[in-house]
Order: sequence, then C-alpha cells, then structure tokens
Amino acid sequence: MSVMNQTSPIPTFKRAQNVGGILFLLGVIGLGIALISGDTKAFFASFTFGFVFWMTLTLGCCTLVYLHHSIRATWSLSILRIAEAGTKALPLMLVCWLVMAVGMLSRQLYMWSNPANMAGSEVLQRKTWFLNPTTYIVLSLICFAFWILTTWRLNESSRLQDETRDQRLSENRASFAPPAGVIHVVLLTFAITLWVMSLDPYWVSTIYGVWFMIYGLRLVIALGIAVVWGLRNTRPFNELITKKLGADVGNMLLGLTMFWAYVTVSQFLIIWSANLPEEIPFYINRFTGPMVYLGGFLVIAQFFAPFLCLIGMRNKRAPHIFWRIAVWIIIASIIDMFWQITPFFKVGFLSENLLWYALDFAAFAAIGGAWVWVFASDLIKTAQRNALIPLHDTRLVDSFREVAEGHAHA
Repeated sequence: MSVMNQTSPIPTFKRAQNVGGILFLLGVIGLGIALISGDTKAFFASFTFGFVFWMTLTLGCCTLVYLHHSIRATWSLSILRIAEAGTKALPLMLVCWLVMAVGMLSRQLYMWSNPANMAGSEVLQRKTWFLNPTTYIVLSLICFAFWILTTWRLNESSRLQDETRDQRLSENRASFAPPAGVIHVVLLTFAITLWVMSLDPYWVSTIYGVWFMIYGLRLVIALGIAVVWGLRNTRPFNELITKKLGADVGNMLLGLTMFWAYVTVSQFLIIWSANLPEEIPFYINRFTGPMVYLGGFLVIAQFFAPFLCLIGMRNKRAPHIFWRIAVWIIIASIIDMFWQITPFFKVGFLSENLLWYALDFAAFAAIGGAWVWVFASDLIKTAQRNALIPLHDTRLVDSFREVAEGHAHA
C-alpha cells in the first residue's frame, strides 16, 4: 500500500512543516523590529531563551539516540526515528549558536565577556581560565562537531541496515554508542555551563548539566509520544501501538519525571541550606513578583500532574489519554524553560519588561519554527521510504503480531 494514501502521516508532517515556516517568519519579524529599534541587548537576551530551549530538545534527541544504540531497548524503537529527525537540526542550532557568539563577542550577553567586569571582581578573575571568548568558541565548536558527526554516523548506519539487513552494522553501533554517550554527557555539561550557567558568572550549581540532560531526554520522549500516539490511526503506528508499548514508554517517562524532580529539589535544597550570597540570587530572582506563582505552578505542572497521571497503568495504556499527558509535559517544559532563563536578564513582570517578554516568544517562534520545519522535513523523507519504524529491527512488529495472534486464538 502506498504511503501517500489516507492513512499516511505525510500530510500531517507537511502541515507541521507549513506551521513551522509561518512561525519562523513571524518570529523573524519580531526579532527584526528589536534590531531596527536598536535594542540589541533585548534581542540577545530573548534569543538566548529560544536557543536554550530548542538546543536542549536537540541534545535530548542526541541522548536518546546514544541510549538506544547502547542498550538496544524495544520501547525506544517506537520513537527512534523521531529522535533521529531531531538530531538533523544540529546544523541549524550551530547557526543559531553563531548569533550567541556574536552577543558574547559584542559584550552584550555575558558579563564575563567584558574585561572591565572581570578586572573588578576577584571571584571572576579566578574563573578566567574557563570563562573567556577563546574557550567559549573552541569548546562550543568541538561540541557541535562531535554531536553532528557521531549522530550522523549512528543515523546513517541505522538507515543503511534497513537496506542491507547487515547485522554487523547493529553490532558496530552497540560498540560505538556507549563511549560516544559518555563523551556526550561530559560535553553537554561543559556546554550548558558556558551557554547558560555563565549568564550569571557568580552562580554555581554542580548538577545543572544533569538537570538539562534529564530535561532534554524527558522532553524528546514526550515529543515522541505526541507524534507517534497522536498519529496512532496512520501507518505504521496503527499497527505498533499496544498496551504493553504504552506501559513501557510511559514507565520510562515516569522514571525521568521522578529523576527530574529529584535533581530539581536537590539543587534547591543544597543552595537553600548553604545560603551563600553568590548562589541564592538564582532563586531570589525567580521568587520575585509573579514569578513565584509561576514557580509554584511548575511544581504541579512539571511533577505532580504528570506523576499522578503516569503512576497508574490505565492512562499509559489508553492512547488518547497518554497523548494528552505528553502534550501537557511539552507545554509545561516550555514554561519551565521560560522560568529558568528569562530571570537571568530581567526580574519581575514590570511594565518596562513586558516588551522583552513578548520578544522572548518571538525568538522562541523564530528558532522553533525553523526547528519544526527541519524536523518535519526529515520525517517526510523517512515516511516516503516506509521507515518510520526501523525496518532492520522487527521486535515491535513481532510483538504486535503476538498480541494479534493471541486475540485471534482467544
């Protein structure tokens, strides 16, 4: 049966592609207005919010690709092509990083990029070995080169095995992915420290990199559920979604939700108990004005609501409910990233900050629109070759057939 019939997901991917293009244009218009008005500081601040969210999602896709080929789990087969499509956005994120680099070099984004600020602080002077333009540029380029090359090798090997059915390719990926995954965690930690934590160079958190890694992995699993379970009436997903698969993927999402909460609470308790003047401003800025209510909402939206919904087996086995839980997590994650990033630049919902907040979502839409366009474009190509589920690994298909045969004999 042709993939272009009414049960094909391609029309949905094309609509997503069009929506991405529209969001990109609207976001660029908003950012262009900021540049024309001459408020470059607001431009770079807002661009950081958009870049960090979509880069975190992209790194979450990388994490899932390394993880899948390391452990070769059955549950991750269902969303592997979703993660692979996300890694195709790495060149786009490299281009977006160049904007961040311009903000750093122009001394409008990072305090430490201005030598006068460094000279006036003994604390910052002790960090100059790491917080300097050369390290920022060189280390960032190393990170992008590693992520692009390693994910390309794994993705290309998986695609090639679909065509050749050569089992040695799978064995090679199982040997290559684990060390690549370890290096990925190290580079991710360095990158997050440079790109995000150093926005406040006085602030330190030893688990901030871990927080972002778990955040990204949880987010891409939620995205995978939103795509696969949202397209449950199209081929090939209509033949693969079973109660067991929903339970397996849901349990992974539940575990990451609990781990994310553990890391989040641990960071807060460590900083609260130490009560050091260089650390507590991180939370003071986020507990000022309406931001404190937003933080309280996130405690419910990011943990309690998903936890209570996922802890029961029924919701994970009911596709229409499971899909809604994943969409909720994606929306809550966007709000959470807003709460994390924007207070680095502005505190409180003051009247003079309202245009900045609007610009934040313009940057989010510009980068996100381009990301969605690249993501949907890759999924269209994958669907056209009937490979939305890895063809070389039949475990999901076999599982579905076993369930179908069991029902037939019942």
